[in-house]
Amino acid sequence: MKQRPPVIKKFPPPRIEIINLIDVLITLVAFFLLTMVLPENRGQLEIELPRAEQALSTASAKEVVLELTVGHELFLNSRPVAREELPPLLSGYPPDTPTVIRADRDCQYQEIIDLLDLCARSGLHRVALAVKDGG
Repeated sequence: MKQRPPVIKKFPPPRIEIINLIDVLITLVAFFLLTMVLPENRGQLEIELPRAEQALSTASAKEVVLELTVGHELFLNSRPVAREELPPLLSGYPPDTPTVIRADRDCQYQEIIDLLDLCARSGLHRVALAVKDGG
């Protein structure tokens, strides 16, 4: 008697599991949203702000932001500037422009006073010192 060859069943046609792709897509969307939203322009410099029990938010689109790092680097609206360039730049702003000084907590007190004095001489009298909320 002749034996028949074994019958081999064909595999079903390949298909793409959409459920797994949706999971990956949601994970990627969440990752990109979080990486785009969390870093703000204000967090680019390595400045450790001092803490205060009651900190008020002074965020405004039309404010002058002076940042002073512990390495004595000075930034005007996130752009590095030399101290000599600062008086004419500050004089170009209207007198009622809010000004925020973000200085590292390890900066010398005299440096902050010098910035406050420079703001006053430039006509900027609405000056605030940025702090981290201590609560």
